Amino acid sequence: MQKKIIALLFVFILFNCKNGETKKEFLITNTKEHELFLNKDRTININISEDVYYYSFLTQIYSENNTSYLIRQRNRTSDLGIDIIDLSTNKYIKSIKVEKEGDNGVGRLASFYYINNDSILLLNDTSVITIDSDSKVTSRKPFINSNDDYFPTVVSNKTKSFIKGDNFFFSKLSFSHPSKNDFFETNNIFSFNLKNFKGEEVPNTFFSEKHLNKCWAYSDADFYSTYNEKANELLFSFPIDDNIYKYSLASKKITEIIPSKSSYKKARVNSINCNSIRSFDEKKHNYTNFYYSFIIFDKYKNLYYRMGLLPEENYSSKNNYKNFDRKFVITILNSSMEVVGETKVLNSKLEYVYFDWFLNQEGLWISSNNPKNDLFNENTLSYTLFKLEK
Repeated sequence: MQKKIIALLFVFILFNCKNGETKKEFLITNTKEHELFLNKDRTININISEDVYYYSFLTQIYSENNTSYLIRQRNRTSDLGIDIIDLSTNKYIKSIKVEKEGDNGVGRLASFYYINNDSILLLNDTSVITIDSDSKVTSRKPFINSNDDYFPTVVSNKTKSFIKGDNFFFSKLSFSHPSKNDFFETNNIFSFNLKNFKGEEVPNTFFSEKHLNKCWAYSDADFYSTYNEKANELLFSFPIDDNIYKYSLASKKITEIIPSKSSYKKARVNSINCNSIRSFDEKKHNYTNFYYSFIIFDKYKNLYYRMGLLPEENYSSKNNYKNFDRKFVITILNSSMEVVGETKVLNSKLEYVYFDWFLNQEGLWISSNNPKNDLFNENTLSYTLFKLEK
């Protein structure tokens, strides 16, 4: 019953791919100019226990003894922790649950990072907490002064956390509303040293200048990043900005701005009237604009993927639009940041959940757990492989 209630709030699908449907779901663009595209290859189905979510906003791949595990954050506010899945057998292994309150409590669980079985980092709004695989808290280190203002960490697949040397990097929210410049002039990345337990903002990780001196909706002011460990650099992407920003962790500054407009973006996103924010139709604004979304570094193929959310062509205020049901496009960029392919996913059968994804050696896997689909099963996780083809 509880899962059915959640399903009404966050709507997803499960649909097993059948042969011969690729042309219906994909539109391969610019085939004469581009050398690569993504095609759906196969779907994996994983049986889960009754209390495991069928979607997640944050995933991580952890490898040990030549076995890869998919770690997924649990999303219910009253049921915190992570779920572990063996990708070699496509079997659910176990859940590691944590308490919100009490001596062993973690507060508001904002994120996790799985180092190994005895060292799992959890983030709340003030501290980095270490637990073991038995859910026991072994360390609790504040990364800001407890007397400071509310400091909301916000880590998801949009901005995956990572470790470089002794430093743990993660993202945070601004305190302001995106109608003010200080929102966009706040650094988005934070660093916490795991040895001396000191934290600091990473400089020059704020929004692009295109946001300044204007008012925007929250959907216009999102922040996406990906980490290229070999190059020791981050790439930033913003919903309203065609450009991709390359950031050096060594020099702590933007080193390159790469124009990368999607061929599916037909119009720019307009800012909103600062004097009429209260009467602003945010729903219409969100669903009638093209927004850039995730940027993903594929370390196995030395490529980048950049998602874009497509606008609703026949928008009506009467329709019950859900973010999970959006059509999207995936742009493929090579190591020189040149566009080498672009694939449009129609999602016409409401199959995919674009924000629940993971990447491994086989390619990019996107959740196909949308419960609006007739074949949805709340006791099964389903991911579809988007495979590179020439």
